[in-house]
Amino acid sequence: ISGAALTILIGGLIFFATRGSLEKTIASNSVVVLPFATMNLDQASIRNLDVFSESILKQLSTIRTLKLSGASVSAHYKDSPLNAIAIERDLSSRYIVDGTGRKLDDVDFISVRIYDVKKGGEIWEQTYRGNIKELFEIRDRVSRDVFDYIRYMLSAEEALRIAEQKALADSTNATVQADYAKILIGADKMRSLEFFQRAIRADSTNETYYIRAGIIADRLKNGNLARELGSRGAEVVRKK
Repeated sequence: ISGAALTILIGGLIFFATRGSLEKTIASNSVVVLPFATMNLDQASIRNLDVFSESILKQLSTIRTLKLSGASVSAHYKDSPLNAIAIERDLSSRYIVDGTGRKLDDVDFISVRIYDVKKGGEIWEQTYRGNIKELFEIRDRVSRDVFDYIRYMLSAEEALRIAEQKALADSTNATVQADYAKILIGADKMRSLEFFQRAIRADSTNETYYIRAGIIADRLKNGNLARELGSRGAEVVRKK
């Protein structure tokens, strides 16, 4: 599979995954590993590169909570024409792992990327270099690095899920609401603002909640709400 074709494939996967008409549920613990693309490599390097996706799949298979669909997808897309039907069928995966191999002078460069279909873009990329004798060592490094990053992402997703469950289950606990709101600031400002407002409803005497909510409202360009929250927070401070 060529580098250009792989780029089209990834673009198609992300495009179809984000189309509202499909409305598919993407499991947060699902990964697909695609075959690595080859660019101006010699035949020996190409043969060695074929085992990279297999090695990654083997390493990822040790994560019991992970849903892997890479083996069948890799086999399907290798040396096969791309089509929208095939792309749509494989959209149940949240993370897509792909890579490319190319040669510059006598050095092989292996680039590996991880895409988040839900977020619609690349979230991790690393390039490795070496000669043909070092490809298997590089393969092992690639597998470990992908494994470590995917495991980290799954742990973060699980922590976020648990925090959300706690916040939804205990709506009268202002601290729990605010803690979850803080976690969401970088990922989802609208949801973060919502949970800071829930914290305010649970405890209207904590000026910190008004300040944080006001800052987020301002970043969301909701000036009226930001001013209202600032005014209410100032009133709380004056009463103290």
